[in-house]
Amino acid sequence: MQQGVGEKSKKMRKILFIRHGKAKRNSDSGKDFDRKLNNKGRIQSNVIGHLLLEKNIQPDQIFSSDAARTTETIQIINEILGQTGTKIEFRPEFYLCDINTLIQFCFNLSDDKELIVICGHNYGITDCLNYFTELDLELSTCGTALVTFEVDSWKEISKGTGILDWIKFPREIVE
Repeated sequence: MQQGVGEKSKKMRKILFIRHGKAKRNSDSGKDFDRKLNNKGRIQSNVIGHLLLEKNIQPDQIFSSDAARTTETIQIINEILGQTGTKIEFRPEFYLCDINTLIQFCFNLSDDKELIVICGHNYGITDCLNYFTELDLELSTCGTALVTFEVDSWKEISKGTGILDWIKFPREIVE
């Protein structure tokens, strides 16, 4: 489609959705919040980190649940990306949150951010992905999906306005 005279092209906003890696069944404290990644989860996080490095993903901002398994997942990925300058903002409200928490968060993102990462838990992370793309997907552990929005402001995103660029799972990359 050709742009008409006087028409301004829309900016592209992107969200990279990442579900945490596979976690241990129990924590030393007995709390779900404190469950750390198991060996498979650390491998999954490394695989996704290297995939993102290969795809030259350079996020403007990273947001993550502050639970142990999401914290460990995103720190492994961020280290592989060499994103020491990209601050990870840990969000307590992302822990096992529902879709509404994530949607409201996305609506209120700062417009100076064009590519953001959200690392979270099911079912909120999958539900949010499906809301924006109107697809019926499921992010298994360390599943990662990039969604693009052709909007000038995050306030313009809504149901079905996202286009799934790609979705990857560690098991597809390394058997």
